[in-house]
Amino acid sequence: MGRLLMRALEDGARAAGAARVVLDAVVERGNPPFYCRLGYRTTLHFPGPDKPLSEVHMEKDLAAPDEELAYPWGGEPVPLWDGPLRVWFGGPRGTVALPAVAGP
Repeated sequence: MGRLLMRALEDGARAAGAARVVLDAVVERGNPPFYCRLGYRTTLHFPGPDKPLSEVHMEKDLAAPDEELAYPWGGEPVPLWDGPLRVWFGGPRGTVALPAVAGP
């Protein structure tokens, strides 16, 4: 159902002359992997301004061919900091946070 709704939104945006779709997705709720499978790229990570969750800013070029991206690293920008990083994965038992290290 979610895939059908997003396709309808994208088709409507194209028909209205939009070049891209931009959205924010909550990481801890497992939303980014869904959007990556639809071809959305993460352009920014940021803390949720109104809740104790992290979010990603994602966008999709509507003129580009559909491309399914892997998450978390497919289409991901390089983090803006070096040091500890928490990576979130969705699985059959829920969301799992794993430690990672950003930087070279």
